[in-house]
Amino acid sequence: MLAFCIQSAYDYRMNYLSVNKLSVEPIYRQLYTSFKTAILTGELPNLCELPREEAVCSLIGISRVIVRRAYQMLIDEGLVIRERGKSPVVYRRPHITIPTSQLYRVDAYIAHQYPLSRRIVVSETLNSVDGFKIVGDHYHILIVGLADRIPVYRQDAYLPIAKYPKFHRHDLSAQSILDLIRGIYGYRIGQSKNYTMQRSLSKLDAKLFNLDAQTPMMRTESTFFDDQGEVLAVVETIYPGPFFDFTMQVGL
Repeated sequence: MLAFCIQSAYDYRMNYLSVNKLSVEPIYRQLYTSFKTAILTGELPNLCELPREEAVCSLIGISRVIVRRAYQMLIDEGLVIRERGKSPVVYRRPHITIPTSQLYRVDAYIAHQYPLSRRIVVSETLNSVDGFKIVGDHYHILIVGLADRIPVYRQDAYLPIAKYPKFHRHDLSAQSILDLIRGIYGYRIGQSKNYTMQRSLSKLDAKLFNLDAQTPMMRTESTFFDDQGEVLAVVETIYPGPFFDFTMQVGL
């Protein structure tokens, strides 16, 4: 299940297809090569839906079996995915290497390698009865980070309302939680407490990241305090294993 918008193939002309019926090379391999080249060059970008089989058949004058075989080769190579009853979708899985000590800069590491964007999925106000992360009235914002339009992490941020007057959810669509704390509100972080554990993805997260349930992931929870020991934010982040390589920095 793809959780974010898929761009229709009909937004694109199929002028990237090159098929010579007089060639000794099988047509399905020519189609496969044409689609693969368009994917690798970005002419068919991530989350772009490939043309329907019947559209390719009509354009070139071939059977659906040939198109289906070309698409299966792309699926087997990991360039596209397909849900039952739908056209294949370009899905080049991002991969990010980051030291565990630099997790607070994860957006910078992603942006260095891929186009980065953030989606605010949920924003709400809660109180101490609704949630246990922060005592008293607070904001809860659920953010999904995307690398080249593919969801790669999920983040739940809890912010005390009293600390963030005039807060707007869109403040977090263009910057990280730490940028918000330090930049917009000018708080100094006096201390942070961090907790990390490994476990398997839940069924909901597996659907979000388009991964199998029970896929390994890393969960971190960080609590940030000001100089007076008051909580500035609690941030919980899910990092799916297939998208991240975590390295350790060990001093001698």
